Amino acid sequence: MSLLRQRLSILAVLATVLPYAVAAAPVAHQAPVQAEKPSELVLVARQKRPRTEGVTAVVFPRGEFRKVGPRKWVESGKRAKFQFRETGDDGRMITLFDRSRNIFVYLNLRREMILWAPDGEEPRDLYPIIDVIRDAPDDGDDFGEEQDAPKVARYKCEEGIPMNVRFENRGERSLAFVSIDGSPEMRLKQVPAASGAKYSNGEYTVWTKGRNAVLEINGDSDICVGR
Repeated sequence: MSLLRQRLSILAVLATVLPYAVAAAPVAHQAPVQAEKPSELVLVARQKRPRTEGVTAVVFPRGEFRKVGPRKWVESGKRAKFQFRETGDDGRMITLFDRSRNIFVYLNLRREMILWAPDGEEPRDLYPIIDVIRDAPDDGDDFGEEQDAPKVARYKCEEGIPMNVRFENRGERSLAFVSIDGSPEMRLKQVPAASGAKYSNGEYTVWTKGRNAVLEINGDSDICVGR
């Protein structure tokens, strides 16, 4: 037999034997795969009250999304008003759909952000959520406590802009619901003050002193005179 034929014969035998040898060889340094079990944190989270439970309005700067009926929502702003149908609620986020514009809006209470997207596209951030209004008590909130009759104070700020402030006492806490130039109310919680009464949600602050008040928006201040 020629040397070339001998080499071809050896290669043919190796091609036949090697696949079986590789399959039978042990795999080194491979840890066994174990099925993951839900963590205690996940199990506790499943038992907590959904963030979206009892939500009737989600407030953003200068506007709000308000529930007006079963699966019906309305977006109200300074210059616009749109109607939505609720299409989903996973306990952390409420999904709304506007058929007239073919867009989705996502009220993401976990991220405290409102997102939007045309149908079929990825959601993108739209507004930060500055307040959530509920029709039932919520963990860590002050709803459900005995309330005093609300008091309303009316002010005129710089350039004649009107501001109405509705004060409510809930147990040992006080809240201020502020409407500026006819915008939807924003809920402000009372914060410590050297004098007078001060309310804030982090972006808007109202500090009442006697008949007058100071309105602060992101660090800018206006003097508002009581009417």
